[in-house]
Amino acid sequence: MLNMRVVRRLVNRSGSRRAQSLVEFALVLPLILVLLLGAIDFGRAFFSWVELTNASRVGANYAATHPDAWALNNTTQKAEYATLVHDSGIGDVCTISASTPTFPDGSRDLGNRARVDLTCNFSLVAPFLQVFFGDPIHLKADSTFPIRRGCTNCAAAPAGPPPPPANNCRLIPNMIGQSVAGARRQWTAAGFTGAFEPASADGWRTVSTKTIDQGGAVGCDGGTYAFFASTVTVSLAAIIEPVPPETCRTVPNVLGMAVAEGRSTWQTAGFDPARFTPLTGSDTRIISGATYTPADASPGQCREPDLAISVTSVPPPAPPPPPPCQVPSFVNTLRSDAQTTWNAAHFTTPVQFQGGNWTVVKGQTLVGGSYASCSSTIKLSK
Repeated sequence: MLNMRVVRRLVNRSGSRRAQSLVEFALVLPLILVLLLGAIDFGRAFFSWVELTNASRVGANYAATHPDAWALNNTTQKAEYATLVHDSGIGDVCTISASTPTFPDGSRDLGNRARVDLTCNFSLVAPFLQVFFGDPIHLKADSTFPIRRGCTNCAAAPAGPPPPPANNCRLIPNMIGQSVAGARRQWTAAGFTGAFEPASADGWRTVSTKTIDQGGAVGCDGGTYAFFASTVTVSLAAIIEPVPPETCRTVPNVLGMAVAEGRSTWQTAGFDPARFTPLTGSDTRIISGATYTPADASPGQCREPDLAISVTSVPPPAPPPPPPCQVPSFVNTLRSDAQTTWNAAHFTTPVQFQGGNWTVVKGQTLVGGSYASCSSTIKLSK
């Protein structure tokens, strides 16, 4: 039979141990809860950061394949980018917004970098953790991808002929009835640089019609004014050639020639040089009128060598305005080549650069393909 005293002692000792265990558990439970909730929040935060990093990679990859979407304000591509970044995010756990990509190398050329930086506000579950870490916690992630669309050292796209400004138009001289030599002189004096056709016609022949070809340029009416690089083609009035053994000579047209040139042409045509008035002087003046004796004579006729001519003259024209230079297109070319290209186009000024140090030209202050004074200045930018 059990000793009742021993039984009571064992029961008392067992109850004491259970009470002690409950006290110890009560003391440890808060720590366990802190660790558990901390582990849960840490897992949520890590998962959020992984998703945020994935969203930044998706955004950077899109920016690397659509580098000009923001420069050109392509709303369709920008919306597609925002959707991709948002769909790659983590919704209500950590709300992110699609930030605008940046290009650390200063341009959107092939091989340069596209970068996307994202942030989100992460809320903790355990309120007591907020005391130590704050709420919300700002998570950050960034990704950088090389640009994979575009080209390097690209040749600029050929520009169509731009409308020339008013100072590229020249007043068309009245060449009808003038000698070929005189008409050619007037064409050049008016500031035209295009060809005068036919180039090999005898200078004493008479111009009967003219045709202006502006070469596709627009901005000048082609009737009163023409583009400075236009060409002109003239047709010549008929002449009466002397038939041997007739003694007559073909009367030359001297209108528009310098007086000295007209005097020499008169003699070369076989007429009496003593019957050219003025006999001396006024050599550099330009012949503006001519009268003959007999009075019914005219250029192109066949008349006897004793025909007399008296000319009137005007001062020579002022020097023609200098032709403008055509502006090169620098977009997508190397900055280091700009000055050489500018000088090769006959511009005389130094090229100016805006926006610090960069390699590929993305903008210019003068339109490529247009014309400007050869002393103009140009500024290039990234």
